[in-house]
Amino acid sequence: MPQSIPFTICIYIKFDAYFIASRMAAPNALEERFNDAVRSMTSIGYRKETVERILKKLLTVYGHNWVHIEADNYTTLVNALCDADDQNPKVCSLLLF
Repeated sequence: MPQSIPFTICIYIKFDAYFIASRMAAPNALEERFNDAVRSMTSIGYRKETVERILKKLLTVYGHNWVHIEADNYTTLVNALCDADDQNPKVCSLLLF
């Protein structure tokens, strides 16, 4: 008769597999998301270098999870850009007020 695996181990294995799968997006898909975010922010007046720098920081903070960054048309990214040292005050005042 086969031995059964303890329930807690099964939960851990399923969680671990889900966690790994959720982080394994195609590299070109992640690059497209990154480029879309940069394109969106440069179209409203931000410098590409600034957007890339802030976006990389946000991705690190959020564990490369795009849900918070993409929510509400990149509101988190816009807020972070407005808080940056080399911000464009004209763009921030138009976006936030």
